[in-house]
Parts: sequence; C-alpha cells; structure tokens
Amino acid sequence: MNINKAFIDGFLFPIAGGADIDEEIEKYGDIDNNNEIEVKEIIAEKIKPNFENWSLNKQERARLALSYYLTTNKLDFRRKFDSYIPAFELPDNPHDFFKWIWEVIFPGENYEMSNWREYAEISDMDEV
Repeated sequence: MNINKAFIDGFLFPIAGGADIDEEIEKYGDIDNNNEIEVKEIIAEKIKPNFENWSLNKQERARLALSYYLTTNKLDFRRKFDSYIPAFELPDNPHDFFKWIWEVIFPGENYEMSNWREYAEISDMDEV
C-alpha cells in the first residue's frame, strides 16, 4: 500500500494562514502551545470538522498517512506545520501536535504501525 505525505496537508488546511488573520491571532495567539488541553481544543474546533467532511476513502488515506509518519518520524513535523503559517506555535516537541491530532480525531486508537515497512512513500497524488 502507498503512503502519501500530502494527506498530512489536509489536516493543516483549516489552520493555514492564521498568522495573517487578525481574528485568528487574537483568538489563538496567546495559547500555551505546550498545553495539550488548549491545543486539542483548537484541533477539535478547526481540524476535526474539516476531516469529518472528507470522503471515507480520503479519511482512511489520511489516517494511514498520519499513523505512518507518527510511527516512523520520517516527516519533518516542524517544517510541515510552519509551512502553513498558523496563528499559534507548535509545542516544543513538534511530534506532539500531530499526535494530538490523532488523539482528537481517532480517540482510543493506537497510531503505532507494526507493519510500517510494508508501505511505500509516494509523492504523486494520482498514485494514491
């Protein structure tokens, strides 16, 4: 099966460009980015509803991609997050933010993949 890190982008679209929007800065600029509860509230408010509007196929592809990258750490989480210019900063450990996305969207599910070596990373969205 193929894994495409472009699916990680989908999780970040709802917070994209927030640093350029006054209302977003006012609302989220003062959060404690290491406070799991505060960050999970943003995820539940902004990211989860967007995810729930995706097709089941896209949801599953994104779930697999997030699981894969959380397990393998083959993604530069800081670079990916920062490229979207959100109105708030990452936690000190960038992996935590993506783990918190997992925990909000897939509560009670373990993200760790024991068979991650069976997946191939691709970058062409037409081959997903």
